[in-house]
Amino acid sequence: MKKLIFLTLVLTLTVILFSCKSDTVTNSTGINTLDTLGFTFPFQIGNSWTYTEKEYASDIHPDSILHYFSNYPLTWNGTVTILYDTVINNIQTRCFLEVTADEHGTSQSRSYIINNDTALMIYAVRGGNNLMRPPNDLPGNRKKFNPFLDYSIDDAIYYFNPPYIYLKYPVVTGKTWVNLYGIFSDTVTKKYEGYELINVGAGSFKCMKVSAEHYILGGSSFYDYYCRFGLLKRHQFYNDMVVTTEWYPEGIGTADLTNDYTVNSFNIP
Repeated sequence: MKKLIFLTLVLTLTVILFSCKSDTVTNSTGINTLDTLGFTFPFQIGNSWTYTEKEYASDIHPDSILHYFSNYPLTWNGTVTILYDTVINNIQTRCFLEVTADEHGTSQSRSYIINNDTALMIYAVRGGNNLMRPPNDLPGNRKKFNPFLDYSIDDAIYYFNPPYIYLKYPVVTGKTWVNLYGIFSDTVTKKYEGYELINVGAGSFKCMKVSAEHYILGGSSFYDYYCRFGLLKRHQFYNDMVVTTEWYPEGIGTADLTNDYTVNSFNIP
């Protein structure tokens, strides 16, 4: 089963990668809060990252649909490479290529990223992308999930209007901002939650934890973890997704979905 790589949420870098110039510690609340005020984006052409992604299903109801998830957990491996600069609709962007592989084969997508003094944003995407990936559901059907479809990748270019903001500069604990995600009638509130030490295949890193709250996905939770080497970890939890089939599009039960994305290695000259 191929995983749908669509415009959406969270998610989640193709992989977005950053460098950090300096750290400061503030104690205004009596708790040490590490704020990284010098994040800059490693926008060099040729930078690359490898990752592993797994998707799990839990709290499946009723029991009669358990067999539909017999192939879970699902696993993908991928690479992200910064390819080149390009202009789209008179907008200067940089192209990120993502190649994802599983037992069924490989798929490719391209994300067109803007980076300036105020924010890191996605302007357009071709073939879907891993930056904001939802579960394997159809566009506009955000609370429904069909684990049985063999999805193909649409090679058309989709535009974000306005561009979707991944990070707001400077990166300071407690800062929040809102994205209007018109394609799915969604409002996404993002927040810098503070620093945590994480362990991934690439090593141990202190990362800024970035939360995302989706209006149309109540009860779900989404977290990205960034450090000077980029987005190194993502955890996405989708609560009570309605499981559908071709014959029962309104649903045959519910399941929780968990998606974990971790970076195994990176090459930032």
